[in-house]
Amino acid sequence: MATGAKHVLVLAQTQCNSWARRFAPPDASLSPEAAASEFVDCYLQCEGDSVGLPCHKAVLAARSHYLRGYILAAEADGDSLQPVRIQLGSCSVASAKNLLEYIYKDTAPAISNPRQRLQLAGLAAELGLRALVQQLQSGSWNPSGDGCHSTYVQDMTALLADSQLADMAFTASPGLLPPGLGEQRLQAALAHRAVVSRIPYYAALLGGRFSDSQRLLEAEDPLQQRRFEVDIDGLLLDGISLETFQALLHFAYAGELALLAGHSLSEPQLDSLMNILVAANRLGFQLLAVQCERKLAMNLGYGH
Repeated sequence: MATGAKHVLVLAQTQCNSWARRFAPPDASLSPEAAASEFVDCYLQCEGDSVGLPCHKAVLAARSHYLRGYILAAEADGDSLQPVRIQLGSCSVASAKNLLEYIYKDTAPAISNPRQRLQLAGLAAELGLRALVQQLQSGSWNPSGDGCHSTYVQDMTALLADSQLADMAFTASPGLLPPGLGEQRLQAALAHRAVVSRIPYYAALLGGRFSDSQRLLEAEDPLQQRRFEVDIDGLLLDGISLETFQALLHFAYAGELALLAGHSLSEPQLDSLMNILVAANRLGFQLLAVQCERKLAMNLGYGH
């Protein structure tokens, strides 16, 4: 393997932590201003806790069907622009924090206290989090083991296709997308700010530092009124295809790409991966860029 390829592999090994570890629940100690910058729109509240733990509706809804139903019902009954407060009853704040660690990171907490373990297992059972219940019962975390399959990738992939809780829309001019889709600005993809903000460029844009590049959609539907519109004309004009952009979004949500999983890639697959690398560098998405570089280096090393 060439020296350059070896350098990329070392770089990848030192910088590429699992994506789940890079996506943590918001810090409960954040000030209201800091919390707003992380798009907090939901709080988990335990008995006696008047503040609650900040989190994101989209992520909670993706990971638990029970929480999804709770959130949608709360939005239907009240102002969808106001944070949803989910009451967890008599569980401890420590159990609620452990629950969020699992929901966001897909890692099960190590709990030595049997009472706390039992409390968290009961809470996880109520929320339909079977993998967490099984881990707490077995005492070991093996997401790929028999009867204890992680649903993280499946859940987050499904969230990308979920329009009900989407709070942003990527749009493009009709001439830049496949023909026959109309003459108005077109929605290239719906998304969720809490997840898209994993991409540094969009974290800055959605955080208000480039407020002229986004606007609230003007629509009669209250659901659409709370969506921010962000155009991707610049990316498309620079030669980044919609397919490449969608692959980048998929990685932001699920932390994986099919192209990164294979061993030996065909020439068209290598071209696709190179396009994703270009897009990732353009948007400052270094975690994806490094993994693309590693895969390209591994494939260029074959036969040498």
